Amino acid sequence: MATDSEGFFRALGAVQTSIPQTTQVVVDKDNVLQAAKVIQDTVGTYRDAILQDFAGLAIVPPGNDPVSVQAAQEWSKKLLTDPDSYRARVNQYLGSLDNLVNNLITAAKQYGYTEQQITDAFNGAPSA
Repeated sequence: MATDSEGFFRALGAVQTSIPQTTQVVVDKDNVLQAAKVIQDTVGTYRDAILQDFAGLAIVPPGNDPVSVQAAQEWSKKLLTDPDSYRARVNQYLGSLDNLVNNLITAAKQYGYTEQQITDAFNGAPSA
C-alpha cells in the first residue's frame, strides 16, 4: 500500500521532539511567562506542518480488488478518521499543550502579572 511515509515520519519526529524530555518541570513566578511562550512557540512552529503531513497519509489501495480497497479504507480510518485515530491523538496532544499555555497564563495572572506584561512576554518585548 502506498503512503506518504516521509510525511508520516516527519510528523512523528516533530511530535517526539516537542515532548519534554524531563520528568519534572518547575514553574514559578520568575519563569511562568517564559515557559508559556516556549510551549506556545513550539506548538505554533510544528502544528501546521504536522497537520499537513497527516493529509498525505491516506492509504491508496495498490489494486482495485476488494481486499486491497477494504484494507486501505481500514488503515486510513486508523490513521486519520476514527475517533481514536493517530490524527485525533495528535490533535488531542496539541490541544493539551494549548490548555497548558492557558493554565500558565492564568498562573501568571495569579502571580500578579498584568495583561500588558503577558502580552509583551508573548510578543518578545523585554520585561521591565
